[in-house]
Amino acid sequence: MIKSFRSWLLSEETFDSERRSIVLLALRIFAAMVTIPYGVDKIARYDELAVDFFGDPIGIGMEPSLVLTIAAQVGFTVLLIAGLQTRLFAMLLAFHMAVATKYHFFDPFKTKVLPMIFLALYLLVAALGAGRYSADAAIASRRGRFSPVWRPRETAYAVIMTAVATLATAVFANLFCGEVSAAALALCLLLALWCYADARA
Repeated sequence: MIKSFRSWLLSEETFDSERRSIVLLALRIFAAMVTIPYGVDKIARYDELAVDFFGDPIGIGMEPSLVLTIAAQVGFTVLLIAGLQTRLFAMLLAFHMAVATKYHFFDPFKTKVLPMIFLALYLLVAALGAGRYSADAAIASRRGRFSPVWRPRETAYAVIMTAVATLATAVFANLFCGEVSAAALALCLLLALWCYADARA
């Protein structure tokens, strides 16, 4: 039982399908990159928020709550991009968003829907695991639990999907004008479709 749980926690059952792994890589990167700006904003406003951080949401004090939130929104998300202990950090981020959802529970729906979406996103990552293109897969291969046989194009998949997720996040952050944004999204779609179509199921 413990061995099975450890195998699940390390995502060892998710390393086979190339197509699934492409989707999981994009999901991990997107889930992380849309959260990081919130953590960076809290770092910039640290002194202000340390005085009154959402009414001390988990009862450990304002500043410790703020530090844990920054750690989650910046540190845990970076580890999620790397795919290191993916399920563990996705579950911790889900807990973080569950606390945010609880804080906004009696607010209007349009206020609490954002933490609810993030909560669902991190639960999805926790449920699906890391995929082949992750630190978890590299660790499992060194332990002899997974034997990666990468085709030469698989490195390209990982690089392209990282670039696609990063570019799409930049577009949605309004970093480009309308025409450039449209061209960038079209490029993202074409590259993602090529990776998915070319990969093995």
